[in-house]
Amino acid sequence: MRLLKTLKMPMCWLALLVGSVAHAVPSLSTSFPSLTPQSRSLDELSVSVGEESFLNRESPPKHHADSTRLSTRLRTRSDGKPIGGLLEIGASFDTAVEKQTSFEVPEAHLLWTPHESRQRVFAGRKRESWSELDSYWTLGLSQPLNRFDSLRPSEQGLTGIFGEFNWDNAQLILFGSAIYIPEQGPNYELQDGKFHTNNAWFSEPADRVVLVSKGTPLRYRIETPTVGSVIQHASGGFIFRTGGPQGFRTQTSYVKKPRNQLSLPFQGVLVTDSLNPEASVTIFPQVAYHNLASLEFSHHAKTSAFRLSGLADISDSERIAPGLTWQTYEPLYLVSPSVDFQLGSGENYVPWIRLGTLHSIGGEATLVSKGSVKPEQNPFGARTMYRQAASLEWRGRFARVKGWSVEHGLRWIEEFSERGSVLMTDLRLATRENWQFGIYADFLASRLPEDENPGFISRFRGNDRVGALLTYVF
Repeated sequence: MRLLKTLKMPMCWLALLVGSVAHAVPSLSTSFPSLTPQSRSLDELSVSVGEESFLNRESPPKHHADSTRLSTRLRTRSDGKPIGGLLEIGASFDTAVEKQTSFEVPEAHLLWTPHESRQRVFAGRKRESWSELDSYWTLGLSQPLNRFDSLRPSEQGLTGIFGEFNWDNAQLILFGSAIYIPEQGPNYELQDGKFHTNNAWFSEPADRVVLVSKGTPLRYRIETPTVGSVIQHASGGFIFRTGGPQGFRTQTSYVKKPRNQLSLPFQGVLVTDSLNPEASVTIFPQVAYHNLASLEFSHHAKTSAFRLSGLADISDSERIAPGLTWQTYEPLYLVSPSVDFQLGSGENYVPWIRLGTLHSIGGEATLVSKGSVKPEQNPFGARTMYRQAASLEWRGRFARVKGWSVEHGLRWIEEFSERGSVLMTDLRLATRENWQFGIYADFLASRLPEDENPGFISRFRGNDRVGALLTYVF
């Protein structure tokens, strides 16, 4: 006789389970490779071939040391009056790694400009600068991220109606929507209760759990919601800006919307017999709301800029079916000061330096079950990719010499709460004949023991890589 009972899961295992699956639930946005071609005009079509290699040759991530990707991107824009619009789409597939195909639509909207008016209306998917802090640190709180390449994620726009009202030194943007599109993480498959993926940036949950001093196999099941039940959720907000191209600027924004990641209530069941005990976990994805409010001050001069950006994220209470366990978040408050300055005033080469820090308070997760009197605190660790960090970035561009232009970038991030470091570098060459060539390298290091896994850098410390991308822009 088989015995079924509610499974009391250890907190460390729950953290690994929910933290890993959070970006594995199917969603509707997509992804694109690390290096995208430099935009040259309002209308362009680019075709690229890229090669990427992981430096750990003995044990490469997901057992694929090298991969070749073919990709294409279309960007077209019309500034016609009264009707215009913008469309940007991209797609890629890996020639060596199975089922590593991606597709994305970062922006797709129509634009209506009333005759002789400074006001505009956008309908569709549109990127906006909701929070400088959120965008620079790629936290994915305001706008959904494309996490196919989780180290270099890209922002995707929100979908809805945007009303833009402009005055001499002020701008107001109103946003409303009845459509929700969650972000997408790395590709994966669920086969026979196990997660399988060829994506180096997917962290599988544990496949066994220790119960009564014995390892018990785990099997997962996802109750996938219907598309309609996911996308039919409303949101609304505003952005108000003051100031001109130079001098003092301010921005305040507020938006109430679904979180970009689906909430993952779950239920664990232990099935035991004398021969083959087994634990099963069923996940019930659902949409959860939060409130985002930001306040920013900045001063811009010809060769320098200073910014101070703050962001508050407060989650709404969720309605959870009886018998499930879920995670709640404390209010999260973030502050990020940064300074940009130009080094020198050369005609052919202009380098820029940006130094910024990130500080956060709160945001811890709490595991809650119906009838629980004292849930344990902080089982999931940090909610965002970075929490307490400093960043130093150096970018520059050589002006065209005999038809060539060169851009380079280097960014060092030190994550103090995780005791980790990230170094990202890239170099891009472009010719007058529409050819572009880019190379990049990424390195991750953590000073924590390998059995400690509190955050992004620790999980992917073995993903050091180099890559190259050759692009032709039509």
